[in-house]
Amino acid sequence: MIQQDHSTLKEWTLELKTIDSALETAANRILENCELLVEKAGASSEVQEIVSAIMENCSFHDLNSQRLRKIIKELGLLMNEEGEGLTESEPALASGPQRPGVALTQKDVETLLKN
Repeated sequence: MIQQDHSTLKEWTLELKTIDSALETAANRILENCELLVEKAGASSEVQEIVSAIMENCSFHDLNSQRLRKIIKELGLLMNEEGEGLTESEPALASGPQRPGVALTQKDVETLLKN
């Protein structure tokens, strides 16, 4: 395993939590809009089928969220084994995939994904 300091693990964990939050928000908005479309469509079975397909395809959120939360948990456990971990008093996460003042470069993302 790559040796990383606590601040790096903490940053990765916060980034993953932010991504998870953004995915959840987006999926919920999509589903809410689909419900509105169903109401507006009335008896149109064609529109109902299209909206149902969109809603079914939103299952990506559940799968990705489960995987992200597993990684977040493991990062937290790794940090705890070394005597430090995340606390509930961490700063609030942004509503999008980037935290205020902290933006990953493309190189950062590629490095993270290679590991």
